[in-house]
Amino acid sequence: SSDLLIPALPATAERDRREFDLLFTLVTVAPALIGYDLSQYTQSYRRMLDLAGALSDDRRLLTALQGIWIADQVAARHTQEAEIARQMMEVAERTNSPAALADAHHAKGSTLFWTGQAGEGAIVLNRAVTLCPDGVGRITVDGSDPLVTSLSWGSLCTWISGYPERAVPIAESAMTRARDLSQPFSQAFATWSA
Repeated sequence: SSDLLIPALPATAERDRREFDLLFTLVTVAPALIGYDLSQYTQSYRRMLDLAGALSDDRRLLTALQGIWIADQVAARHTQEAEIARQMMEVAERTNSPAALADAHHAKGSTLFWTGQAGEGAIVLNRAVTLCPDGVGRITVDGSDPLVTSLSWGSLCTWISGYPERAVPIAESAMTRARDLSQPFSQAFATWSA
């Protein structure tokens, strides 16, 4: 827990920023080291959510929401996942950042996939790619490239919607980007979804 690592610092905005950053570092590497211990993972992201709210920091708020969203997705809590995706969209619209909007569209699109709405998911995921085609500024909480994951989910949604011929070039784009980045998580995700 971050409380054990920075207990002596006085309660200030700077302390909250440091705690948030420390928690983000810990939860980002945890899945690679120990897998998704959802209780600890979710607890850390909920603490980050509290800190981001206290700081009135939308970027940190989106990061925390994305972490909670992933935990809900992994645990198949799709109702909660959809609510978190809605909250992400609300914050992203407030920031009007293309990268934040792309992240929120990604969350909504892949949630639509898991709730049986692949056709709508494909449209929303395509929007995520269009909003931020180079992926710059997007958030990653699990070590994978956000553009690769948006393309990958988009190809799955497109294929399941009955358009495999359209899905193939999308999957190939995901594979090419992952290979170019040389990121193991991105490569694994793109390969899994292809």
